[in-house]
Amino acid sequence: MFAPVVTSSCEVLLVQDIPSSVYVDNDQLFNLNKLKKLKTFVADYIDVELPTSKATPFKVYMFNQIRKSVNITLPVHFRYHDPSDKKFNRVEIESPKIYMSTNCPVALGNLELLPCQNSTEIIGELYC
Repeated sequence: MFAPVVTSSCEVLLVQDIPSSVYVDNDQLFNLNKLKKLKTFVADYIDVELPTSKATPFKVYMFNQIRKSVNITLPVHFRYHDPSDKKFNRVEIESPKIYMSTNCPVALGNLELLPCQNSTEIIGELYC
């Protein structure tokens, strides 16, 4: 007996807020995209040399298609902190926002329209 083949897929977008205490490496993301492991978009230039006190938060947009399940891993790196008496600094990274295309065969309640992944930049109200 053969298992049925799932013919429909679902486009999904994860929007991850990145705090100033961590960063993503644009070159690393470019290579992951080239290897078809992770398709991302970062609107801002990320200076990997900045310490936490001079960096600003930003967003990473991660695009993918789901057939049955998907595992998305975003590599992040920690920035240097200013000298202090503390031995440790707490860094909190919140869960990403998830957007799904409206033709997904999944009912998740409040679905939001998926921003266009082929656009050259993502602006708050740009949707397919």
